[in-house]
Amino acid sequence: MISDMVATDESTGRIKDSAVGYVLSSSTARQEEVALAGHRARSSDGRLARAALCDTDPKVRATALGALARMKGLELDDLVGALADPDPHVRSRACAISIFMPYHRELATALLSTLSDSDDGAALAAASATGEMLGALRDEADQQREIQMSKAPISSFVAGQADLASALVDALIKMSSSHKNPLCREAAIAALGSAGDDRGLPAILRGMEDRPAVRRRATIALASFAGERVEEALRAALEDRDWQVRSAAEELLHITSDTSLD
Repeated sequence: MISDMVATDESTGRIKDSAVGYVLSSSTARQEEVALAGHRARSSDGRLARAALCDTDPKVRATALGALARMKGLELDDLVGALADPDPHVRSRACAISIFMPYHRELATALLSTLSDSDDGAALAAASATGEMLGALRDEADQQREIQMSKAPISSFVAGQADLASALVDALIKMSSSHKNPLCREAAIAALGSAGDDRGLPAILRGMEDRPAVRRRATIALASFAGERVEEALRAALEDRDWQVRSAAEELLHITSDTSLD
């Protein structure tokens, strides 16, 4: 809720503060003031940054997200709303900030929608954020599986979230296989590696046939998996024409060999 003392002028969309009696008319000036507010972190700065979430300039709105996050004043509704912002720059910034937020179903649902964003930058940022989220869930699931001595899928151990976790993995699989932007395919494969869900393995293996950067990412992502298919893919990667792919495969095979000796 916008404060009575700090608000956005409805006619101009400019930040105004009745307590000090100024209106910042320049978007650059507003952005700078909001950024400074995030560092000063006074109570009035929090009101200023919150008012800037409604600014007409997307750069100011994106800066306001960062300022509130720095002040630890960013709320879940703020972030979910920013993920639906009409400007892709704001959506991308919201994705980047969501990495540092605790898991919430509403946030995961918003990220799921952003994975199919029409803007490549926002979709890429969503894939990175989703990978971090699924990685955290994977760690939690691994602990539960160890306790229960189970080999059930990770998604089944995410209390009440199996459907959503599964949908996130499905969206990443689709992005990794069909997105026109190789950077998005690369980010999706990295996220699938973080997730460690076996359903993502075929998509990662397909990534081994993509462009060099995607092949490198896919090779690294195989570190989360084991089995004959993984071993075969890594040994094939030893002959890859890209030296970084070969290097990654060599390192992982060395790790695998060391593990098998224990």
